[in-house]
Amino acid sequence: MARDRYDDDDDRSRRDDAYDDEYDDDDRPRGGPPQNYLVPAILATLFCCTPLGIVAIVYAAQVQSKWYAGDTRGALAASANARLWCWLSFGSVAVIVVLYIAMAAVAGAGR
Repeated sequence: MARDRYDDDDDRSRRDDAYDDEYDDDDRPRGGPPQNYLVPAILATLFCCTPLGIVAIVYAAQVQSKWYAGDTRGALAASANARLWCWLSFGSVAVIVVLYIAMAAVAGAGR
């Protein structure tokens, strides 16, 4: 009676096969991970706006781990966020440089 429960190993292996069929290679993403923008994030941190560059580094570091964990959407979102924060960092420096040049021109015109 109780022994019958444990002698039925064939049913368990059939259930495992059915489980494996549900999650086969078709569910995994194809190709390589999206670009992580780590190098631009580091350059933005060193040469541009440090706080915005740090945020870019954080998102860039998440891309690979999310991709290999199977979180394709999360990896794509982290990649897009890293790119956004890199551009914000570069753009903030460009705005500061333009304002500096404009202020210098106005101060120089007053002489």
